[in-house]
Amino acid sequence: GAAAHVSAGLNWRNSRRFFRQAVTTRCGACGGTGYDRGATCGGCDGAGYVDVRREINVEIPPGAPDGHEITFKGLGDEHPQRATGDLILVVTVAQHPVFSRSEAAPENLYCNASV
Repeated sequence: GAAAHVSAGLNWRNSRRFFRQAVTTRCGACGGTGYDRGATCGGCDGAGYVDVRREINVEIPPGAPDGHEITFKGLGDEHPQRATGDLILVVTVAQHPVFSRSEAAPENLYCNASV
């Protein structure tokens, strides 16, 4: 899956990210057949699919732990002879210089401070 890198500060409030994704999708001109009105489709050169880029808006939930997966059904690659896949985004939380998480209670932030 794709990776989302989030700082610990952003991780505690709703974080929005935009991703650009290059995918293979069914040709809109021929519907994935490779032919348009009996001739080889000019939109895909007869392949039935084309490469496109799209932008995806991702909302990362507050407190999402390292390894949290966000699944977008049907946004993976398409191919005329296969089912469309899913896009799975995996969150990676960056280390913070002051705050840390406990593996036993990852929903809590910890900070060692001298008083």
